[in-house]
Amino acid sequence: MIDFDFNPFMDLFNELFNKQRKEAERATIQMMLQAKATRVSTTKNNATIQLNELADAMYDKTKSKIPNDMEGALEGKAAKAGQNFLKDVSKPLLRSAVKG
Repeated sequence: MIDFDFNPFMDLFNELFNKQRKEAERATIQMMLQAKATRVSTTKNNATIQLNELADAMYDKTKSKIPNDMEGALEGKAAKAGQNFLKDVSKPLLRSAVKG
C-alpha cells in the first residue's frame, strides 16, 4: 500500500517555513521593543526638559519676586529674616518618574 501522507519535500518545506516564520516573529518583537524603548527615552527627555523649566521658574520667583513682595508685607527683622532665608534657597531638583 502507498502512503500518500508522507512527503519528505513537504515536511522539509514546512520545517523551513516554520523556521522563517519564527525568525520573522523574533525580528518583529525586537523592532517593537526598540520602538517602545525609543518612546520611553523621548518621554523621559521631554519630561526632564519641562521639569528643568519649572525648576528655573520656581528658582527665579524665589530669588526675585517673593523677596520684593515681602518688603511691603513684613517689616523690620521679620522682613530681613525672610529675605535672608530666600537668598539661601537653592534651585529645586525635580526628577522625572519615567525610568529608562
